Amino acid sequence: ARSTASMQPLSYNYTSLVGAKAESIDATFKGPQMTLTVRSGNSVKVSKKTLKTGVFLSRFLVYVMLQSKDGMKTKAKYDYEAIAEEDGAVYKGEAYVQGREDLAGESVFKLLSTFKGTQFVGLVTSKGEVLASRSPSLSIASEVVADAKDAMNGQAVSQQTLKMVFGDVPLGKENGIARRAAAGPEPEKAPGPPPSEG
Repeated sequence: ARSTASMQPLSYNYTSLVGAKAESIDATFKGPQMTLTVRSGNSVKVSKKTLKTGVFLSRFLVYVMLQSKDGMKTKAKYDYEAIAEEDGAVYKGEAYVQGREDLAGESVFKLLSTFKGTQFVGLVTSKGEVLASRSPSLSIASEVVADAKDAMNGQAVSQQTLKMVFGDVPLGKENGIARRAAAGPEPEKAPGPPPSEG
């Protein structure tokens, strides 16, 4: 997905694979006009939609929040309309920053959001990195880990499928968890001099 610095959509590609059936959505934007090309098997459908001002790609919600007048802060609430990349439709959503908590040694925001009638809980850094998310109603969860071995957790995944979905095999090294793991443990600080009496 690509957007301008102000989060105005430029384009996105969404690919899903269910069993052997692949479907892809290619979207391009010119001003308020969105053009969707949906490919499923041998079928190709093209449609156009005109978007209201302020509509953005849902995957950029955190960055829109960071750019808002309140920024990302505890107890802030955000109402928005965004494009769901998996179907190209616009839905209303709301997000609420419940507070802060610790994740792998980093203080993160706990974000509660509702989009397309589904609730999500996300743990987000102050720079906008989503380090973990879960949806209790869908029984799905994701968490950023330090390397591919941890991500696979002993499961075999087809390299061909990963390349088809992502364009290449994701290395997972561009995130705060991986950077901290690569840096190693922080050295212990030497104790300072004893307090002077006087």
